[in-house]
Amino acid sequence: MKTDKIVDSKVTTMTDLSGNKSKVLLLKNETEIEAFKEQLRLYSVVVPKGTLPYPYKHQLKRIDQLNQTQTDLKQQLQILRHFANKLGLYDASDYLNEK
Repeated sequence: MKTDKIVDSKVTTMTDLSGNKSKVLLLKNETEIEAFKEQLRLYSVVVPKGTLPYPYKHQLKRIDQLNQTQTDLKQQLQILRHFANKLGLYDASDYLNEK
């Protein structure tokens, strides 16, 4: 999830007494504020090239290593697209779809 999506998930539109609408970040309590800050920290970290950000590294460790497949490249890319979508890597999935 990108940081803008994290922020958008907590933004609501409010109308003042004059009828003017404004977008506001709505966090209900200290616990929610801390959780929000932690989410932003996790997804806005700059990661050195060649390494994986925490959420992906964590998820990758949970997947068992499979044997090499003998399916053709197009089928392998289709499988990879499904995983990219599941991980929220939509731009990568769209790129693979073009191949």
